Amino acid sequence: PDFIRDKLTVRTKDNALLALEVTFRWQFRVDTKQPQKLFALKDFVGFAAQTLSSEIREAAAQHDFESFHSGAALIVKRAIFGEDSERVFAQNGLVILGIDVESVTPDDKEIATKLTQTIKTTVDIVTKRQQEEAQLESERRLIEGRAKNEEQRKHLIALEVANENTRVLET
Repeated sequence: PDFIRDKLTVRTKDNALLALEVTFRWQFRVDTKQPQKLFALKDFVGFAAQTLSSEIREAAAQHDFESFHSGAALIVKRAIFGEDSERVFAQNGLVILGIDVESVTPDDKEIATKLTQTIKTTVDIVTKRQQEEAQLESERRLIEGRAKNEEQRKHLIALEVANENTRVLET
């Protein structure tokens, strides 16, 4: 496989425990002068996962629950890559090319339940607001349509009056 999948628990600076599932895309960059480096580590997957997990835990410890939960993907990528687009392990030429944070869930069931309720409430509020905005837009269009109809009716009446006046003058 060209990926490493890992599950880890991190603790934020406000002591919230979060379970993360991450996937690291990788490949080997072979040093043609020292190809034996590929075999320098017995368990390159374990070494990489342990090193990367440690860096993710360190980054999580610098953020509170809310900021880490909402920005986990970006925080994890910065922790692993910094400003670079890849991470190279010089020991064996392993290159981490990408990171996918698949899930971030509170380890505490009570917090997870409250977070789910909060997300549901937020979605309900946003949905209701969008429905209200759509209703208001519909009403605005209806009023504009009626106003245009009224303008056209005034114009038609003015034409009919002008036509009637022309007919009276001709007779």
